[in-house]
Amino acid sequence: MIDSGRHVLRPFYEVCAVTSEGTKMALLPGSPEAVRADSLIDQLAEYGITYITGGQGAGNHLDTNSRPHANNPAAVRLFAELSDAPAVRVADAMVALLLRHPELAPQAREVLNSLEPWHPQYRLFLARFLAAAALQRIWRFVLDIYRGSQAIIDVADLCRMLDLPNAEQDHGEALLAAVSRWLDPTETTDWAGGWENAAAQLLSDLRFEPAHAG
Repeated sequence: MIDSGRHVLRPFYEVCAVTSEGTKMALLPGSPEAVRADSLIDQLAEYGITYITGGQGAGNHLDTNSRPHANNPAAVRLFAELSDAPAVRVADAMVALLLRHPELAPQAREVLNSLEPWHPQYRLFLARFLAAAALQRIWRFVLDIYRGSQAIIDVADLCRMLDLPNAEQDHGEALLAAVSRWLDPTETTDWAGGWENAAAQLLSDLRFEPAHAG
């Protein structure tokens, strides 16, 4: 399990980008990739995902207890951009976004369905979507305290398609581990650790927000 108190925020640009082929690439301030990352950080902040440093500091955030409208084309565009984010930590913020706003899962599904299954981008996006579902089960009790009753991210069909444990098994722990192995059978990259960190950072932020009223 995750102890969010142990996670320490690091400056965004300390984190390297990793290409779809697994090659590390420095994300230098002022580079086109960094500018795009800053834009994504600002867009995430509009949905209350504020733990990643960087961005232009627009400050145009949603009310912390608000729910985005179900028919939300801006969310579709955001998920589409996150599917090809220039840095892993920004891409992993998709997990935090879905944990905070699971009602946006249909928009994430729309993007998933638009990607070609043979492309590494599809595998990464699908893995993060499944990870969000697993972490929602792992942290369900705490999320209900902070965010009130939430929509459940349904991934039953995807788990069957990939022959993965269902999201309820071992309260999501089995699925989280299985998704990480499915993405990287050699286990040379700690994908699950990045997803767990995104969840931990979100939970740490939620501790300092007013409890959900509805």
